[in-house]
Amino acid sequence: MRLLPLRCLIPPVLAAFGLASCGPSSPPPPVSPPAAPVGTVSAAPVPGPAPVKAAPVPAPKPAASVSPAEATATAPPSAAAGSLPTHYTVRFVKDGDSVTLTTGEDLRYIGIDTPEFGSPFSDEARELNRRLVEGKSVRVEYDEETRDKHNRLLAYVYVTVDDGGGATHEVFVNAEMLRQGLARVYPHEKTRRHAGEFLKLQQEAMPEKKGIWGVDKPMDVAFFIGTRKGKAYHRPDCKFMQEVPESARTRFSSREEAERGGKTPCRSCNP
Repeated sequence: MRLLPLRCLIPPVLAAFGLASCGPSSPPPPVSPPAAPVGTVSAAPVPGPAPVKAAPVPAPKPAASVSPAEATATAPPSAAAGSLPTHYTVRFVKDGDSVTLTTGEDLRYIGIDTPEFGSPFSDEARELNRRLVEGKSVRVEYDEETRDKHNRLLAYVYVTVDDGGGATHEVFVNAEMLRQGLARVYPHEKTRRHAGEFLKLQQEAMPEKKGIWGVDKPMDVAFFIGTRKGKAYHRPDCKFMQEVPESARTRFSSREEAERGGKTPCRSCNP
């Protein structure tokens, strides 16, 4: 009996089971894409976003210049002398160099310093000031600085007084306190309009021993010190002079020498 090759038997067997033969076969037919369901609209291809061109950035404009006049107009108002009243009424005299006005403000006399409460001639200084200005209308003049650190007005004060025969004259109150020896000069770099006049009045009162210049205060140190530009003189051990080099110091052999030159006693060391 003739046996058939195995390769000849495999195709019928595979066919019986619905399987493909292992022999050569024709290529599979191309597969068509499934048809779209009825009523379905195919979406058109969406184009990609178009490139966006950046808009040119304009160069910044230079800031507009402001004239000094415009800057002043937009700045907060300052206490310039021109904007302050030139006449007040004194309600109350506080001491020899300060008063309270009917406006409620306090006013400090420029360029002078009278004795503090409890010091020799403090009562006399307050009394002279009271006789001159309390309850009266006064005229004031200002200097470069119009207020101090306590917000008090700073001014030169003038009052009109009756001569007794119907005539009147104006008294410069700041100067009168110096003339009577009831104040000493109190210099300040921004209030120096009458500095020369004030110093001259003090120098005239000192040898006549008027008021405070007649008080004999013993000298318990060998000398006093100060600086050429400073307004005060000090004891050698004053804390405010410890860091001042020797080359910048000025020596005074007495209080009189220091105050004749316009220096005022330091309020800390009280020379």
